[in-house]
Amino acid sequence: MTVPETDLGRLCDLSGFPYEQDTIEVEGHEMAYLDEGEGPETFLLLHGVPTWSYLYRKMVPTLIEAGRVLVPDLVGFGASSKPADDAHTYDMHARTVTRFVEALDLDDVTLVGQDWGGPFGFHAATRLPDRFQRLVAANTFLPDGSQPLPEPWHEFHDFVQRTPDVPAGFLVQRACVTDLPDEVVAAYDAPFPSEEHKAGARRLPDLVPRSPDAPAADPIRETRTRLADLEADTYCVFAEQDPIMAPGAEPMSELLDADLDWIDGAGHFIQEDAGEELAAKIVDFVQRTPRS
Repeated sequence: MTVPETDLGRLCDLSGFPYEQDTIEVEGHEMAYLDEGEGPETFLLLHGVPTWSYLYRKMVPTLIEAGRVLVPDLVGFGASSKPADDAHTYDMHARTVTRFVEALDLDDVTLVGQDWGGPFGFHAATRLPDRFQRLVAANTFLPDGSQPLPEPWHEFHDFVQRTPDVPAGFLVQRACVTDLPDEVVAAYDAPFPSEEHKAGARRLPDLVPRSPDAPAADPIRETRTRLADLEADTYCVFAEQDPIMAPGAEPMSELLDADLDWIDGAGHFIQEDAGEELAAKIVDFVQRTPRS
């Protein structure tokens, strides 16, 4: 079951977002995405909950100076199709991201994954290792149910579970250090005109494994194992004021065998609080790790 499509007019003329989106059908779902710039590098930027490609708007201008920038809306978010609750499984999301990379025939990809964009993107990279050149973990994790989750995550999860009308803009503002203008908060609400449209935002927090036998635990565990054999360059950038992800920064850098960098004055949505700084750090990482 798919709810009525989001009125794309709601996603026009948004603050700081002068971009037009393309669409592609992947695994029976329509995925919307930004495709900006051209050049030697290919950046794939993946968001999490409850955001969409708008989250990366501050980073696109810097990254397109180095190459092509692709920013898909996950299924259930942004301008992508919005199936009902039971369609939102870890497998579906990981598979659609993987098939998106194949459908657009992307190579030498520099992946930037934040929040759920990390697990879904790392899944794709470990299943398509020849297509990925670099991995950037930015406020993300790979939980397989064996690691305790911090209390702020449980508070967020419980809030979403008892609030069917997930207030996307409110949640983004709560997880930022900076005060967002009203029009920016409204832009995060724009893809979700009704409770029906928010199935993905409601469902994804509940997919995080809280025990080793959770449905998503095995595929995430497999991804963690496969990362050891991946020949991609790796880099971690975390925000000091992210109460959910910051405690896992050191373990993530160890898992990826990656340098760990920190950004002060930023929270969970590091792209919103410090997008330009994050983009500059990623470009510097790319320049330090030229393609072989």
